[in-house]
Parts: sequence; structure tokens; C-alpha cells
Amino acid sequence: MPEEALGELDAIAQGEHPSQKSILEEYRQCPDWQLAAHVIAQAVQELHRSGGRSRTLELPPGWLPPVL
Repeated sequence: MPEEALGELDAIAQGEHPSQKSILEEYRQCPDWQLAAHVIAQAVQELHRSGGRSRTLELPPGWLPPVL
């Protein structure tokens, strides 16, 4: 039984668990999700480079600013 649990955890970590398939397929087919992931990755990299000092990023063309 512990081996099965470890196998499931490994599948989840690798993104190969059956419960993740639909989410991963949607991500692969959705340019908006891919762009959002790219923007988040850029923000994380910029935060790392700036040493934690806050700075705004430029939005990709066609994106609207957040509405409060």
C-alpha cells in the first residue's frame, strides 16, 4: 500500500496523474493560460533579480489593467 501512495505522489509530481490530464491538456491548448504562465514567470524572475524590491511589469499588448 505505501508503494501505491508513493507511485501516485510521483505521478502527481511529474504531472502524469490521471486527475491532472484534463488540466494539462487545457493548458497546452489555451494560449491565454500559456501567456498568463509566461507573465507570472517573468514577474517571479524580475522579483528575484531586483532582490525583492517591488516594481511593476509592463502588460502584454491587449491585456487590460486590473480593476479594483
